[in-house]
Order: sequence, then structure tokens, then C-alpha cells
Amino acid sequence: MLSVHRTGAARVSLVVLSFLVLAVHSFIPATPSNATDATANLLNATLNIFWFNQGEFTAEFARAVATSDSGNVATGALVHYSDDASTGTTKTPWVALVVCDSNATDASQDDIFARAKSSGAQAAVLYSLFSQTCVVTPNYSNSPLDVYVSKSLTISKLIETTFQNVDATKFSTFDPATLDSESANIAVAPSDGFKTVDPGYAVAIIAAHVPIFSSVYTSLPTSTGGNSNSNAATTASLAPDSANTSSSGNANAAAMNGLPALTLAGGLVVALSLTILA
Repeated sequence: MLSVHRTGAARVSLVVLSFLVLAVHSFIPATPSNATDATANLLNATLNIFWFNQGEFTAEFARAVATSDSGNVATGALVHYSDDASTGTTKTPWVALVVCDSNATDASQDDIFARAKSSGAQAAVLYSLFSQTCVVTPNYSNSPLDVYVSKSLTISKLIETTFQNVDATKFSTFDPATLDSESANIAVAPSDGFKTVDPGYAVAIIAAHVPIFSSVYTSLPTSTGGNSNSNAATTASLAPDSANTSSSGNANAAAMNGLPALTLAGGLVVALSLTILA
């Protein structure tokens, strides 16, 4: 019979290690919901996910929380981010994909959005694997990130399937070292429509539908501080500059390298989406 003997020092080490593991659990200020009107009063948004080679997924989302200096658009590698995710920061822009279905019983008061922001996240995307959407805690305020929520369970499940198009064991969860190793490819891939450069990761662009006369600008930061699935989203082509607008132009490059200010007359909202050249 195999037996294991632990010395006193070993037991102390195990206790210390257990404490450290428990200490990194963050609180998720949101709960799952099946309420049909849960997102009715939220600002609509569009999530686009791109991957090599020319894959694209588009879905309607809603923005639940906006920072005081929100740019209305966030871009970066899309990665799962949990309450016990790796610590550390990365120079590569990324978007935190967070499941709202449960909180750790030993979660600290350090909320997951603040933790993600300190690690370089550009925005947070909430979804549920069992319910229609997520509802941010009513008294939650001063979020350091814009927080978006899925509008349906169908959308949430489809998002999970997009990771089948990348090496999920390497590129689906937050890891600062791996993100840094792919930084150059993530920056270059969108400019050629994900045709020849493989960023490794699925790359997300999420944009709030801003009111008329609002300016929208985004760029993929250099540091932080072919298959297509579609789920009914209103689309509008974005050109690199207002003087050169084309419905089939390299909109993806414009989104990642700098969008122009958009001004629309009338009582419409700007519905942002991106198109990759076939």
C-alpha cells in the first residue's frame, strides 16, 4: 500500500499555498437572469469576433456599465477570465469574457472588473451558460471598465463555439506571457483581414450604439496601463477616412488602427459592425 508522510514543514507549506490560492478569488458583481426585460433599458451594442482565416461572428449585446471616460469601443484578444485567473499584466490589449453564473464562496471584495483592468483589459463581456443574460449588481458603481452583457443564451453558447477555431488550450484563457508572445500578430492580423497573419487568439471588437452626433474613435493600443457565424446585427461599413467610404473597404483595418469620427443626421443610432473582405 502506498503511503505519503508529510513533515511539519510540508504541512505548513500546504497551508500557505492554500491561502494564496484562496486569496486570488475575485467577486463578480453580477448575477444570471431569465427576465425578458433585463436588457430593455440598456444601450445596445455589437460584438464582432474575428479569427484566422477570415472567420467572423457577430452578435447583438447591451452595455450594462460605462466608465466616465468611455470610448464606446473596445478591441483586443478575447479570452476567458475567471475569479481565480492568472495574475500579472500584459502589453497586449485584451477583452475579458466572464461567466456570471456563480461566485466563489470565498470570494474577496476585490471585484473582477478592477482586477481585469489592472491586468490590461480593455472591456468586460458578461454571459451565462444557463440563463438568458447577466444583470450587474444594482449598487455597483465606479467600474474601471465598460461592461457588456449577452442578450440571449443562444448568443452565449455561440460565443463558446468560436473558440473551436483557435487552439483553445493555448489561446482561450487569460495568460499574460502568451498574450505578450502574440502581441505583434494581434496588431497586424486585422490590417490584412486575418488572411495571412494568424493572431492565435480570437480578436474581439465590441462597440456601443452611440446616439447621433457622438464621435466614436478606437485604436488598438501598443501597450496597456474562412468561416463566418452571424447573429442578426445591424451593420454599417466603416472606411479609414470620411473622404474614402466603401461598403467593401478594409473596415477591419480601420477599426483596429483608428476609426474616424462618425456623425449621422436624423434620429438614428450608429450601429457599428465590421466586415472582412472575402
